[in-house]
Amino acid sequence: MGTIDLSLFEAGRAVHVEGTTGGIVNPSLGEGWERSKATFFGLLYGIVVSMAVVLPLGLLALAVWLVVRRVRARPATAAVPAGAPGRPDDTGGR
Repeated sequence: MGTIDLSLFEAGRAVHVEGTTGGIVNPSLGEGWERSKATFFGLLYGIVVSMAVVLPLGLLALAVWLVVRRVRARPATAAVPAGAPGRPDDTGGR
Protein backbone atom coordinates (compact mmCIF):
# COMPACT_ATOMS: atom_id res chain seq x y z
CA MET A 1 0.00 0.00 0.00
CA GLY A 2 1.33 3.37 -0.90
CA THR A 3 0.40 6.94 -1.53
CA ILE A 4 0.50 8.50 -4.95
CA ASP A 5 0.86 12.27 -5.03
CA LEU A 6 -0.14 13.70 -8.41
CA SER A 7 -0.24 17.32 -9.54
CA LEU A 8 -1.96 18.16 -12.82
CA PHE A 9 -1.84 21.47 -14.62
CA GLU A 10 -2.85 22.77 -18.00
CA ALA A 11 -0.13 23.82 -20.41
CA GLY A 12 -0.03 27.56 -20.99
CA ARG A 13 -1.54 28.50 -17.66
CA ALA A 14 0.29 29.57 -14.56
CA VAL A 15 0.47 26.95 -11.88
CA HIS A 16 -1.82 27.86 -9.00
CA VAL A 17 -0.91 26.27 -5.69
CA GLU A 18 -3.63 26.40 -3.06
CA GLY A 19 -2.43 27.13 0.42
CA THR A 20 -3.79 25.11 3.27
CA THR A 21 -4.30 26.61 6.66
CA GLY A 22 -3.29 24.83 9.83
CA GLY A 23 -6.52 25.46 11.70
CA ILE A 24 -9.33 27.91 12.17
CA VAL A 25 -8.32 31.40 11.14
CA ASN A 26 -11.22 33.37 12.62
CA PRO A 27 -13.14 31.10 14.99
CA SER A 28 -16.73 31.96 15.68
CA LEU A 29 -19.00 30.85 18.49
CA GLY A 30 -21.37 29.13 16.06
CA GLU A 31 -18.59 27.15 14.43
CA GLY A 32 -17.21 26.17 17.82
CA TRP A 33 -20.68 25.02 18.90
CA GLU A 34 -21.09 22.93 15.73
CA ARG A 35 -17.68 21.33 16.23
CA SER A 36 -18.42 20.57 19.87
CA LYS A 37 -21.74 18.91 18.93
CA ALA A 38 -20.01 16.87 16.24
CA THR A 39 -17.34 15.78 18.72
CA PHE A 40 -19.92 14.84 21.35
CA PHE A 41 -22.00 12.78 18.93
CA GLY A 42 -18.83 11.19 17.59
CA LEU A 43 -18.00 10.14 21.14
CA LEU A 44 -21.50 8.68 21.63
CA TYR A 45 -21.17 6.85 18.32
CA GLY A 46 -17.87 5.37 19.45
CA ILE A 47 -19.39 4.22 22.74
CA VAL A 48 -22.31 2.54 20.96
CA VAL A 49 -19.98 0.78 18.52
CA SER A 50 -17.76 -0.34 21.41
CA MET A 51 -20.76 -1.69 23.30
CA ALA A 52 -21.85 -3.59 20.19
CA VAL A 53 -18.57 -5.51 20.49
CA VAL A 54 -18.13 -5.69 24.26
CA LEU A 55 -21.71 -6.66 25.20
CA PRO A 56 -21.94 -9.87 23.13
CA LEU A 57 -18.43 -10.90 24.22
CA GLY A 58 -19.38 -10.24 27.84
CA LEU A 59 -22.55 -12.31 27.52
CA LEU A 60 -20.57 -15.13 25.94
CA ALA A 61 -18.00 -14.97 28.75
CA LEU A 62 -20.80 -15.01 31.34
CA ALA A 63 -22.38 -18.08 29.74
CA VAL A 64 -19.03 -19.90 29.67
CA TRP A 65 -18.37 -18.96 33.30
CA LEU A 66 -21.80 -20.26 34.40
CA VAL A 67 -21.30 -23.55 32.54
CA VAL A 68 -17.82 -24.04 33.99
CA ARG A 69 -19.06 -23.21 37.48
CA ARG A 70 -21.91 -25.70 37.18
CA VAL A 71 -19.65 -28.45 35.79
CA ARG A 72 -17.07 -27.94 38.54
CA ALA A 73 -19.69 -27.92 41.30
CA ARG A 74 -21.47 -31.08 40.12
CA PRO A 75 -18.78 -33.71 40.95
CA ALA A 76 -18.10 -32.23 44.39
CA THR A 77 -21.71 -32.58 45.56
CA ALA A 78 -22.30 -35.95 43.88
CA ALA A 79 -19.14 -37.54 45.34
CA VAL A 80 -20.28 -37.27 48.98
CA PRO A 81 -23.15 -39.72 49.68
CA ALA A 82 -25.93 -38.84 52.07
CA GLY A 83 -25.11 -39.71 55.68
CA ALA A 84 -21.36 -39.85 55.09
CA PRO A 85 -19.15 -38.24 57.71
CA GLY A 86 -17.97 -34.92 56.39
CA ARG A 87 -21.26 -33.70 55.03
CA PRO A 88 -22.19 -30.29 56.41
CA ASP A 89 -25.52 -31.60 57.72
CA ASP A 90 -23.84 -34.49 59.58
CA THR A 91 -24.33 -34.10 63.31
CA GLY A 92 -21.73 -36.74 64.18
CA GLY A 93 -24.28 -39.24 65.55
CA ARG A 94 -25.53 -36.96 68.32
